[in-house]
Amino acid sequence: MEQEEAARPPRHDLKAGILVLSLAIALLLWTWAFDWRKALALVVILLIHESGHAIAMRAFGWKDLTMFFVPFIGAIVTGRPREAATWQQAVVLLAGPLPGLVAGLALLLTVDPAQQTWRMVATMAVMINLFNLLPVTPLDGGRLVESALFARWPRVRVAFFTVGIAAFFGLGLWLESKAVLVIALFLLTSLPNQLRLARLQAVWHDGLAREQQDGRLFVVATQGKRAASLPSLIMLVKSVFALQLVRRPRLAESVVSIALFAGDTSRPAEQRSSAQRAFDLAWVAANEFEQKARASACSMRQ
Repeated sequence: MEQEEAARPPRHDLKAGILVLSLAIALLLWTWAFDWRKALALVVILLIHESGHAIAMRAFGWKDLTMFFVPFIGAIVTGRPREAATWQQAVVLLAGPLPGLVAGLALLLTVDPAQQTWRMVATMAVMINLFNLLPVTPLDGGRLVESALFARWPRVRVAFFTVGIAAFFGLGLWLESKAVLVIALFLLTSLPNQLRLARLQAVWHDGLAREQQDGRLFVVATQGKRAASLPSLIMLVKSVFALQLVRRPRLAESVVSIALFAGDTSRPAEQRSSAQRAFDLAWVAANEFEQKARASACSMRQ
């Protein structure tokens, strides 16, 4: 596994292109919605915020980091995590809002009140990063609470996620903000997938071989009248494996993380059904396709 990851090409040009293109589109749209000063300030604040996440991710071994902007929503940095402790996950989450919050407060305390532009930038930095620390999923504060308290109870995590959706709807109505309501609607559409993910997490069993773990997850995912499609099933299983890379917190880790913020349905492998074998083939094919695509991109660069 380590050798496969080391062989993967970095794709720096593609990642830089995605970042620059999404940043330019976001800047144009925010300039149209507000004015160029506020739009530029917003882009810089979000860039600093996501760079904090990216630096912490890189420090803890995350791979394939990609950053991009989503107009009228914000910016996102993604990556492939390595196995990490809960406190490392907490540092990654706090590395985004805390630097911007501290810098914004410092500007507010030191800048001349007559310098309206800088006071506007400082106020935006404080408000955006404080908002991001609210204990509402998918904000950083909400994800910190999930990681520290609900990692052992997937269904409770979904309940917390549902409360977060309701909070976004309430906030959008209170602020009369279409952008916040759009975020709430987007989160609502992802709720069924969160429920499926929680079902799979609930049957995860530490110590099982990869093949047995796949079989266990497949049986649960295909139960019910509306089972996920094969591509969705593969993505769900991969998501479960990715979530397990963040180790479940011990009591002390949960306390420290929050302080920083202020039914067995397994089936034996040899008795797999034809649908299970189809899933296995698709799973292997998806991984092989990904490896070949990366190898082909690497050879083209050379």
